[in-house]
Amino acid sequence: MNAPNKNSSKLPDLKELIKARNWSGASTLLQHELESSDMNSEEYLNTLHWYGYCTFHLGDYMKAGEVYQQLIEKVDNPQLFLDLACCYYKLNQFNEAREVASNGQECSLKTRLLFSVSTLLDESSQQNVTFDDLESQLTMAAMHVRKGRYDDALAIYKGILLDNRNLTGVFIPAAICYFKLGYSDVASDMIRIYLQRVPDSLTAINLRACVDFKLFGARAALDDMEELLVHQATHPTVLNNVAVFRGGKKGQQVWSGIKHNSVEARVNLAIVLVRQGAIEEAHNVLTQFSTVFDQYVPAFQLVKSSVLSSLGQQKQESQLLETARNEFHALGSSKRVANTVIGRQSMASYHILTGNFGQAVRFLRSIESYCSGEQGFHANYGIALGACAQFTEAVEHLEKCDEPPKLWYARCLIQVDRADDAWKIYENNSGDMTPKEVTTMLLLLGNDCFTAGHFLESAKAFSVLLAQDDSHDNWTAFRAAIAGAFRKIVYSEMQPKYLGVIVALLEGSRKPKALSMANSMRDWAETAA
Repeated sequence: MNAPNKNSSKLPDLKELIKARNWSGASTLLQHELESSDMNSEEYLNTLHWYGYCTFHLGDYMKAGEVYQQLIEKVDNPQLFLDLACCYYKLNQFNEAREVASNGQECSLKTRLLFSVSTLLDESSQQNVTFDDLESQLTMAAMHVRKGRYDDALAIYKGILLDNRNLTGVFIPAAICYFKLGYSDVASDMIRIYLQRVPDSLTAINLRACVDFKLFGARAALDDMEELLVHQATHPTVLNNVAVFRGGKKGQQVWSGIKHNSVEARVNLAIVLVRQGAIEEAHNVLTQFSTVFDQYVPAFQLVKSSVLSSLGQQKQESQLLETARNEFHALGSSKRVANTVIGRQSMASYHILTGNFGQAVRFLRSIESYCSGEQGFHANYGIALGACAQFTEAVEHLEKCDEPPKLWYARCLIQVDRADDAWKIYENNSGDMTPKEVTTMLLLLGNDCFTAGHFLESAKAFSVLLAQDDSHDNWTAFRAAIAGAFRKIVYSEMQPKYLGVIVALLEGSRKPKALSMANSMRDWAETAA
């Protein structure tokens, strides 16, 4: 992307804004100048060119493309075709980028752009690109990054830095690779060195905030973004990251607006929708708006497989679950992510779906220090630990989720003698559950509480089930739980005040046998007193 000619009557102010990388301020200034200029004047066209340049750097590639298209119709400048092609490239419209770039002047930018397009489309490039010069090496490294081949990209960046350690500009793409591979501490060191040289870099500040979010939490990340929120508040990357750091507050609105040109926005929007229970809508976001290049983004693949798994469980479709298992295994065992955090998360999910919870715990334990702020990690870890009967640790992880998986959370609470809290999960959420979900929860509470000796909570669950279905099994289970609870009172293992609750449950069933049991308990209470 080349800057236009610097002939403007108001250029000093503009130069200050651009030097400060205040693209939002520069765009506003230029927009004001355009409104007060003659559309047919040379000054207007030069200002328009600057406006396209600034909106491009602001991340509004669609708007920048419209500006360059307008300029092409009015100005005979072959460089404008390459500017427009860069906009198409950023919007993942690679065929359009190639077609427009072919009309541009011959230069290294055109060569690298056409080579990049051919590489991303998995076509044989006809461009005469040698990889001896720095720009070509950086182009190839960028292609590896776009396809998620972070190790291959790092090999190029390391080679460049080995020859010239002073090329600190390479530190940021290298730091991105380290961050994507889960080495946040290494990425942090490289960003710190770069920011000492270029303290106002939008990309570096954004990346530092992402790393700090991973290492230290949301408050540290938002502190990093404070300056960008003043000057670059409308940049898509800033919008996306701030919404993440604020726990998704207003995130759905933000991510819906930029989901077309940001894979991160698609991923984050899908996560929010899943938390809201809109699993099918989340799946649609990841399929309808995705590009062919999303498959190269491990985070996208992981979330897509997770959504598919949730959809399969919601619809009870074995084919969807099998597809999710296969996708988790393919991602987790692939060479490029096998030993990364995402790779191990994926393998853990695969083992959870296949019922091999011990292996899942092994994978999740190995990345625990990297995922302390991720609720999805804590949910999976809690489930796997619960399935391995490590209930105390399971509860600790599940309680780090805003909305822990209800069945597993209830099951683990019961096993750590918090059956009353498990019963509250049902009481607080039954209104939002489907009839089938209610029945499943009540059966779990009834059976698990009975097995663990929490007979009063078991009796409550079977009382509700009995009211829904007056079956022999429910009646038998209810009576057994009532008898167990009464026995604990008789042997002073439960406070006498709960006898009133037991009697109320019996009378609520309106069965003659239950009423007889209630009368017998009252008689015992009078005698015991």
